[in-house]
Amino acid sequence: MIASHTEHSSHWPNRPRSVSYASFHPRHGLICLLLLCLSLTACGGSTSSTPPAPADILIALAPSRTAGVAPLAVFFDASATTGLTGGDFLSAHFSWDFDDPNAGTWQTTGNSRNRATGFLAAHVFETPGTYVVSVSVRDRAGRLGPAGSVTIVVSDPATVYAGNATRCVSRAGDFTDAPTNCDTLTSTDLATQLSWLNAAANRRLLLRSGETWPGVSLALTGSGPNTLGAFGPGARPILQLQLGANPGQGAGMEVSGTDWRVMDLDLDGTNLPAANAEGATVVGSTGTEFLGMNLSIHNGDNVGWGAGGDRSYLYKSLVQNNAYFSVYVDGVDSALMGSSVDQMRIATSFIRPSESRNVYIADNLIDANRAAPTTGIKWHSRRGVITDNIITAGTSRISTSASDVECDFSLAVDRNLGMLLIERNILKPDGNPANDAYTSTGIDMTENDTMVRNNLIYDMNLAFRGACGARNVHILNNSVYMTPNTTGLNIGNGDFLNIELPAVSNWEVRNNLMWSENPGINGIGELINLGATAGITLSNNLYYKPSKANPFAIGSSGAPTATYDLSGWQALGLDSHSLLANPQLVSVNPASTDFFRLGATSPAIGAGTPVAVFEDFYRNPRPSADGYDIGAINFR
Repeated sequence: MIASHTEHSSHWPNRPRSVSYASFHPRHGLICLLLLCLSLTACGGSTSSTPPAPADILIALAPSRTAGVAPLAVFFDASATTGLTGGDFLSAHFSWDFDDPNAGTWQTTGNSRNRATGFLAAHVFETPGTYVVSVSVRDRAGRLGPAGSVTIVVSDPATVYAGNATRCVSRAGDFTDAPTNCDTLTSTDLATQLSWLNAAANRRLLLRSGETWPGVSLALTGSGPNTLGAFGPGARPILQLQLGANPGQGAGMEVSGTDWRVMDLDLDGTNLPAANAEGATVVGSTGTEFLGMNLSIHNGDNVGWGAGGDRSYLYKSLVQNNAYFSVYVDGVDSALMGSSVDQMRIATSFIRPSESRNVYIADNLIDANRAAPTTGIKWHSRRGVITDNIITAGTSRISTSASDVECDFSLAVDRNLGMLLIERNILKPDGNPANDAYTSTGIDMTENDTMVRNNLIYDMNLAFRGACGARNVHILNNSVYMTPNTTGLNIGNGDFLNIELPAVSNWEVRNNLMWSENPGINGIGELINLGATAGITLSNNLYYKPSKANPFAIGSSGAPTATYDLSGWQALGLDSHSLLANPQLVSVNPASTDFFRLGATSPAIGAGTPVAVFEDFYRNPRPSADGYDIGAINFR
């Protein structure tokens, strides 16, 4: 029996998500319920095992830790899994269950917080208890491996921080709803309280909600677990940050210690130094195991959240209105989850360029509430998962690039970039004409080794761009729609795909749905513009642009040397089994719950080909009863 549940999303597009807890392949009737409890003694776990099936796939599940006090943030890495076809963990489908059904849903996206996909994942266990986290895998050939599991033990903060290990501080002496038996103190001297907090592990400092602390400089240097947070009803305590007397302090709040939780605070950077001056960043971290939870970080003249340490987690927070990138991450094993951010940059560190890697970005609202142009996610790193985000910000919603000059990968920080999974994101307009006028590209790819699948892209002037001879890029089962009123930059340079010279290699573009009602400008407006036909395989895509008789082009962007109808295009060896037809979507109204849904007579139904995509946007299994559908959403 397959146990399942239904998750409802409050965000567009909106319909129930049916999710099977056991792995099920409808074509072969295979149900795999074997568990492989891995040896995790190095991380404090227990050891037991059953024979894997098939024998050559073995999940390597590496948690960052297996025990700690709530809220406990844990980073998971399954990329060392062996026996996958081609050793390809990027194309493999990893499905995570955190054994935390009471975690609820993300406020940003409406998705379940108990589940995730990708070779990297992270989770914050907010409630004390024992959790058995499991992950299953299906490799790119469709072979289902055994599941791996690990036990995570989460301690109760009321026990860890009992009695005078918790200090509750109020400027006005109001201790309403303070934790039982905490050490209460009326004080306006926050520096003294921070000295107490840094002096030993297992300490918790809680500030009265609704109070404002002016002229605050925070340096969290101790070894935890330690927590800085709030108590009582009301708005977050406001900490008006300023640069303190600590030599070399680079942020209003600087975290250099280990195992810190900072939560439920408003961190105001208005009074910090100007951009490019030391200390202009609001929150900076060089420590390890740092969780920022339910924070409001704003009005800095540089970076809002700057994480250069290892295992940093931004969780359910608001980071906006900072002059540079509101989020800048260049550490190891970092996670950005369930937050509302106006733009972020993921980079390799100039201080340790060979080490920066492993970033998990999930269920964030990356919103264009600041002056354009911006970049939603500027990716300049290696090994990442970008999944289930809603992105309205940026000239490019997601951009991969070198650190400085495009296509110049000669510096140490620019080597071996890429290895990126981009899955189930929604890329759409902001709705503000001042911002949308700068819209250009949905996903801009100049780095190697990228898997892009099951994304919904609406009114991006150029859905996918490739450049710099990027290698090993797979664009599979995405749905793209352009209205007649699309505005912004680069209109007409390839609504669906633009690949510039030098020629790319090993690009796979299959099972995508592209409908454009935009006429383009200056007589151009093709669906695809290729600088060269070498190095790219297109097949089983469905295109529709009724205003353009020859929607395919070869040549420079905006100045093609030749255009083709579908038959002429296929005569060049491109787009075998692809269609040029009305996709018959149920609705092209983005306010509709049926937006991007296939109608019952859509030619996309069953017209796809087997690829390394085993679920649709709603996590329903592929293939469906109709076979492999084109686009991000199965007909059924």
